Amino acid sequence: MQDALIRAYRVLEMLGQIRLFTQGLDSSALPESDRRIDYFQDHLRQEKEKPLAKAKTAGCVEATRERAARLLDWLGDSFGLRLLEVAKETNLGSRRNQSILNHEFAARAPDPKTLKQVYEKIENLLLEDDSATADRLKTARWLAFDTVDTVN
Repeated sequence: MQDALIRAYRVLEMLGQIRLFTQGLDSSALPESDRRIDYFQDHLRQEKEKPLAKAKTAGCVEATRERAARLLDWLGDSFGLRLLEVAKETNLGSRRNQSILNHEFAARAPDPKTLKQVYEKIENLLLEDDSATADRLKTARWLAFDTVDTVN
């Protein structure tokens, strides 16, 4: 269950990254010279928040999952707000950080019911965003990997 929790967090993170790609932005290398990024940095400073962290790429900053979603919202993409809402509703950030796979010394997996709710919220978010998602999910669920013959 720890693994499933980490994967759910990563899915939310990737959804924000993908959405930023559609805006021509890479969350791991946001050019400081881009006026949108410069204005977002000013916005963060005005809100008395730390600016985006320096990236490994020269002249760039990077955005965490939460900051990428906020940047999307700030750019006028309502999907960013939905990403933030799902993360808050599921308490995914805190749960991820309490995982033995990240920071803790003992397993603190959520119960199956809670984990199911997390995945349902992510599924609903995907369905809201892309009409092709329903067909893709049908295909993914149709594949029976457990019945595939193995070659000896």
